[in-house]
Amino acid sequence: MKKNDLLIILAGLILAGSIWFYMNRPMKDAGYGEAVIYQEGKEIKVVPLSQDDTITIMGDNGAVNIIRIQGGKANMIEASCPDQICVHTRPAEKDGQSVVCLPNRVVVEIRNTKKESIDGVSE
Repeated sequence: MKKNDLLIILAGLILAGSIWFYMNRPMKDAGYGEAVIYQEGKEIKVVPLSQDDTITIMGDNGAVNIIRIQGGKANMIEASCPDQICVHTRPAEKDGQSVVCLPNRVVVEIRNTKKESIDGVSE
């Protein structure tokens, strides 16, 4: 292995690490987001991430999902589905993240509602 090969590998690792840290940085404006809850593809409730709340979703055939909004995050804390994948999924907090319960057809999606202001260059 040559010296230039090591430099290329090191540069690639630094670039990959920088991208990972950028993508996983804390969300500063979590208070502007909202959790949108869908059941069977239909929007049934919108809850701001700035307010703590617990929502119970009742579905067909006795299906139950309990969603907790707390600290700017949305988490499925209980579900009547057999696999419990949605309960063990990490809480959604960034724009576009979601928690999905396929057997009960419930989706919790995070949507950012912050309005972008126009800066002096683009006016």
